[in-house]
Amino acid sequence: EPFGPWDNLDVSRTSYSPDSLTSVRIPASDDSLQGQIGMWYRNVGTWQGRSVDLKATLTDYEFYTNDDAPSQMILWGMKDRIGFCVAGESYIDIRYDFSDSETGEPLSLPAYMTFDDVDWGQAIEITDNPGSLYAPAGTSLRCLTGADDSVIFVSDGAWYDDRSDSAHNSAIEDSFMTRFEGTGQTQRFYCCYYFREGYISTLNFLADYADEQALTAFCDALDYFGYSGQPLAPSEPATPVKEVADSDEKGTENTLSDLGEAYTYSVYHTVPNEEPTSYYAGYTLTDLLPEGLELTGAAVYDETGTEVTEDFTVQTQGQTVTFTANDTNRAGFYYNTYRFDLHVKVREDADLTPCLVSTEAGLEYILTNRASVSILRDGVIEKETNETHTHIRTLYQNGLLQIHKSDEFSGVSLPDAEFTLYEWDRAAKEYRERETLVYEESAEVYLSTALCATLDNDGRFKVVETRTPDQYQGSWEEEFTLTKNDQILSFDVTNTPMADHTITKTAVVIRDGDIIKEAPDTFDPPVDVLAGDIIEYQIDVVRNCTPGYYSGSFTVTDKIPDNAVWDKETLKITGEITNPSSHSLASIDSMAEEDGVITWEITDLDDGEGAHLTFQTEAPDDEVLLTNIAWLHLPGKPDQPSNETAHQTEPLPETDETPDHSDDSKTVTDSGKDSDTSTTKKTTVKKPSSASSTPASTSSSPKTGDSHPVVILSVILLGSLGLILSLLIRKKYRHKKSS
Repeated sequence: EPFGPWDNLDVSRTSYSPDSLTSVRIPASDDSLQGQIGMWYRNVGTWQGRSVDLKATLTDYEFYTNDDAPSQMILWGMKDRIGFCVAGESYIDIRYDFSDSETGEPLSLPAYMTFDDVDWGQAIEITDNPGSLYAPAGTSLRCLTGADDSVIFVSDGAWYDDRSDSAHNSAIEDSFMTRFEGTGQTQRFYCCYYFREGYISTLNFLADYADEQALTAFCDALDYFGYSGQPLAPSEPATPVKEVADSDEKGTENTLSDLGEAYTYSVYHTVPNEEPTSYYAGYTLTDLLPEGLELTGAAVYDETGTEVTEDFTVQTQGQTVTFTANDTNRAGFYYNTYRFDLHVKVREDADLTPCLVSTEAGLEYILTNRASVSILRDGVIEKETNETHTHIRTLYQNGLLQIHKSDEFSGVSLPDAEFTLYEWDRAAKEYRERETLVYEESAEVYLSTALCATLDNDGRFKVVETRTPDQYQGSWEEEFTLTKNDQILSFDVTNTPMADHTITKTAVVIRDGDIIKEAPDTFDPPVDVLAGDIIEYQIDVVRNCTPGYYSGSFTVTDKIPDNAVWDKETLKITGEITNPSSHSLASIDSMAEEDGVITWEITDLDDGEGAHLTFQTEAPDDEVLLTNIAWLHLPGKPDQPSNETAHQTEPLPETDETPDHSDDSKTVTDSGKDSDTSTTKKTTVKKPSSASSTPASTSSSPKTGDSHPVVILSVILLGSLGLILSLLIRKKYRHKKSS
């Protein structure tokens, strides 16, 4: 397809079909079209699986002169083939450039061009990138040396135009070939007899486009410069090109996002058009895969993208993969660009240590690969591809782990711990012990040696506190991953001081002076109690530390549960030293209640000694949950709670009889059997009152009864006391009124 200011005024003035031409008139001495006009030839071949376009540009020209007068010029571009016709020129320069049909980007590739019909004194010079030049034996062309040692092929002046002559076709006397590699080539085409000494002719001279007769003769004497797709000599095998591609990359390098990512090696190789006498005796592509890779699939495609794997035998031996052509003695094998695909992935148990490389960015695994093509033709011709590089995760180095260990409460550094570092083993799928961290006294931290992320460990580590400092408790571990070079991973770890005092709490339920419920192992769910039941809370504090090291003074406090019934008399606060040693200095210096909080002050407990502390409350006549926690207060340490007790209270059960309100008793009827005899008995349940709410302690309270005479006497005394108080108040009131 033409580009530039073609005018098409003369497409009908040649022996070629007008539909196959485009034309432009170039007035004498007008050089404005240099670099501005030319032809696009689409899809002239394929390279590495990509369609190739060829751009032909008129870059320079010189007018033919007669008696120093320049001729007019006409240029024709050929649409049905690669070529040009021209009249009125001394020479024209055509620049050919290859580009990617899809992207338009320039392509550097191996190519050949066979010039045919170089006759009648015409000449062709390759002015840049000549590559290798070939001419058949017995050629009619002679060679001249041009500027910069270029080669000029000049015809002998004969006219070889009878293409029906088979003898002529075999001789190809007026043809030669250039084989080159690169993005393009510039060719200069000289008019007939340009190099004939003393030659002067007006045959190709045109003074005026308006002279119809002269114009017709002018066009009849045009020069044709064209090409044949037939090579004149066995082609030098092209160099194969290799690419590597994964899910998001394609080129000569790629980086895997993870070890499980599959990727593909693709080898492109162009097999040129060959004469049958130059057919290959054999063709094999060989690829030695890097260690640690496994082949998951292989296929071959032609330049149209059609799979032709069946035309090859694919074999694998170890890491070596070969593609051997089944038949190279057929025309269909040639004039094609093949793509050989090898689908690979890293094996699960791969040892890629030999691929570990030190780069400016650090250590990384690089899988290097290349393939080669072997051609049998008059011996073995080997052509090797470029290298590809697959980077498997950038590996990170010079990492450092540091841990600062301190007391949870005071923040004081603790140097007596032990931390063990473990490293992930990808093959075994478990952590392996690597080292014990070393305590750096000046920095007060535990340090590892330099850490490095590798494919064997995936950059994964785990650190575990394997020994806590003396008199401390707690455990700690952490998994981490190295994600960059020179990464410092810092952790602050605390230990809780081991409790040198323990505090535990229990509670028993007392009803009518008897312990009816012992202290349970757990208070979840809460213990059920009835209104009026006595709950005795028992607190035990024990010291555990080095013998002979006394505690000094400390306190224990307990807030009386909300809703509990109590007064200062009924609390019955007690305390005693337990398990005293023979040289004990321990004592309970005070115990008192203030604002509903009971406090015991204890002094100088030694190892193993303790204090047993108690107090009592009464369950209310409501459905409430009574919970309670005691607290241990040690100087310089955080307050330490006991376990929690919980009691669910219930009102007294209703009786089946109407109560006798003349006294404070209720009659309850119970039924039971005794030796097959059913009997009914009455039980009097004491109603809680201020006079009866003070229980005896578990160690000294006598058992109470429910004698009727005692009840009656109490009623009489209370009634008498009330009558006396009433009379006194009345008398005083009258005296005051009279005054």
